[in-house]
Order: sequence, then C-alpha cells, then structure tokens
Amino acid sequence: MLKLRRLKGIYRIDWIISGQPRLRGTLETKSDHVANTIRRRLELAAWEGPESQLWPELSRILPQSTFKVIAKHFGVKEKHTITWTAFLELYYSHRELQLKTGAIVKSTLDSYRQTISEFDVFLKEQKMEILRDIDEATIDRFKAWRAPRIQPTGRSTNGESTLKLNVNHLHQVFGFAEARQLIDKNPVHFIKPVWNSVANDKKPFSGEELLAMRQNAGDDWFLFVLLKRTGFRRSDAAMLLWRQVYFDRGLNGEIHHTPKKTRKTKRKVILPLVGEFRDALEAEFRRRSPLPDEPVLLLEPNPLDRDCGPRLFEDPAEDISQPLTEAELECREHQIYHRVVRLGERAGIHAHPHRFRHTFAVDSLLRGASVTYVARMMGDTEETVSNVYLPMVQELRDRLQFTLEHGNGLEEIAMAASRRRHIKKQLPLNIKKTLYLIK
Repeated sequence: MLKLRRLKGIYRIDWIISGQPRLRGTLETKSDHVANTIRRRLELAAWEGPESQLWPELSRILPQSTFKVIAKHFGVKEKHTITWTAFLELYYSHRELQLKTGAIVKSTLDSYRQTISEFDVFLKEQKMEILRDIDEATIDRFKAWRAPRIQPTGRSTNGESTLKLNVNHLHQVFGFAEARQLIDKNPVHFIKPVWNSVANDKKPFSGEELLAMRQNAGDDWFLFVLLKRTGFRRSDAAMLLWRQVYFDRGLNGEIHHTPKKTRKTKRKVILPLVGEFRDALEAEFRRRSPLPDEPVLLLEPNPLDRDCGPRLFEDPAEDISQPLTEAELECREHQIYHRVVRLGERAGIHAHPHRFRHTFAVDSLLRGASVTYVARMMGDTEETVSNVYLPMVQELRDRLQFTLEHGNGLEEIAMAASRRRHIKKQLPLNIKKTLYLIK
C-alpha cells in the first residue's frame, strides 16, 4: 500500500509492506493533485508488473533517486537514461576517431556539428535533457522551429535543401544511438532524394537541357564535355593534371585520379576515355603540348578575382607546371562554378557543376553499368549510388512504362505538365518548397 505524507510542504511517498514502510522517496512536488496522480500510477504499475508500460513514463516524472529504489524492488529493468549532453560526448568521440582514421573528412564533421548545434538550442528551449524523451513529435516541432530560421542562400532561396540536410543529419545521429541501444527506435525518418522533387539542385540534366548547353557551349565546350563524361566535383576538375591522363591504358585510355574528398582513404577513381571525351582530350593535348604537372583545364581570369594569380590561367609567358596551392585551387573552383552558371544562363536553364555529377551517375546506370562500377568511377560508396541515383533511374523507367501502357503521346504529356505548373503557381513559393517537410 502506498501512503503520501508531507514534509516541509513537499510530498513524500512511503510503500507500506506488512505494516512497515519498506520503500521511501520524495516526489519533489507541493501539489496535492500531482502527488495523488503519481500515487495512482505507481499502484497500477506495481499491479501490472515489471513489464508495465507505465514504468517509462514514471521514470520521467519521478526523481531519479526515488524511481531507482522503487524500480529495483519490483524488478524493472533499468533502461538507459543518458542525457543529451552525455550522448553528444560519446557521439563526438566516435566521430573524432573516424576523422583520425580517414573514414570522414573535417568538412563532414563540421556540417554535422552545425546541425547538432541548432538542435541543441531547440532542446534547451523545450527544456528537454533525456535522450529517450526525444520522439517523432519532438522532431516535427524542430522542423517547424528550424524552417523560418534558415537564412536564404544562392542555392536555396527558401531553405528547403538546408532543412532536408538537417533532418538527414539527425537521422544519422540518432541511428548511432539506436545501434548502441541507447534508444529503442530512431525518431527521425530519412528523406530520400527524388528526381521529381522541387529541389532543382538534386536533378540530373534532362536530354533537352544537355542539348541546349551543347548548342550554347562556345568556348566552354571542353569544360562541358569533361564534366559530363567524368561526373567530377568542381574541386576534382580544378586539380586534374595531365599526368593523370593515360592515352595508352585500357581499351581507349584512362584517367587515374584520387578525389579531394577521399584522399585520406586512398580511394582512386579510374575513368575510361571514350568517344568525344577522348577526342577532346587529344585535341587539347596536341594544341598545348603541356607538361605532366599542368592542369587539364585552362581558365579565363575573372577581373573581380584580384587574388587569383595569372599563372592559374592561360598565359604562354607563365609557367603553370608547379603544384597548385590550396588558395589557387579555390580560385579555380570558383571559376569553374561561374563558367557553368553562365553556360546555363546562355542555354536558359538552371545549371551548376554538381548537376553534372548526378547526370553522369544516372546516365551510366541507364546504359547498364552496375552499381559497383558506377561507385568506383565516381569515387563514392555503393550505398550512396543505390540510395540516391537508383531511385532516379527507376522513376525514368516507370515514366516510360506508363507512357507505353496508357498510350500517352507528346500532346497529352505536355497538357499534364501544363496542369502541374498551373497548380504549383497557386501556392506561395515559401510554402510550396518548404512546408511539405513539416507534415
């Protein structure tokens, strides 16, 4: 039998067994209603036994010292009640170890730190400390809290891509907790990339867009072919040297390159030289007769970039065979980005270098390349190729199958697209691209 008593205005509880108080503890409340509610829930939990669903709730309501005494007496298995702060220490120590072994790079860890920092501020406002108290409803509130606080950027004027990245970061963080049995279930659902998503940055180029860029390439034709046929990030395109190009290896030649983001893991990329890509490289090589350590891409200097020295760019009077510094590589990446953007503007489409990477992966899979082979060519993992690019390929095939089965022609497809555009115009831009994440 449970008995309540007050000591200096604060309720305490005594568990009477055989006429003697065996268990004692404080409830740390002065409210009659709260104390009686706790007493009734304790009596019901004791009657239902150690597997009662009330024990987790009582562990959050009762002071930890009181709960531990009662739970031990009734044989309740103690679950982890680790705090969010203590969990972060465990998580960051694991990530720092990965950083030392080269499993991740510093930029990845910094990105996760930024997301966790924002989530930490949210938890403090919600006055939540225990890791197990964070559930799906908490994550939904975080999305609604975070969305209006995201600063618009050039890549995402409404913050949709940033919010999506935050959610997927938290999915990985809580997956770490779930794997170590600190929580029963991951409360964060991973948001799978979809080709037909509102985020243009995640789309591969369509066939029409590639044709439009080819027709408007002009002096950027070599850059267009290189990005399309390699799927290089702009950092890798900027640091590609002629000594990494082998015209006499493989069937038609190969490029051997270690991506900047995977240099610590020594993950080498081997790309075959085929068709117009080999022809373009050979023509460029014959035109320039470069030294082995010269960059493959020659870039035009931007008058606004005063810090970019002339040796980075095409100037016969300058020796560009010396190794590039980090500052020089950054200048080259900046030039590649703006050249692709200007190419897209001439073609009337939204373009940036990373869309070529998505296009390369999807195009390779459509041509029949295996997931393993595509991952090797991109210097990426098979898991990434399967999770990110295979759904895009499947959607393309589903569209084709639907068209063949239902007999929709060009006119019907155009009408359907027109209706979709009309519906999207009825919604405000900030709601159309962001609030679907806060459902």
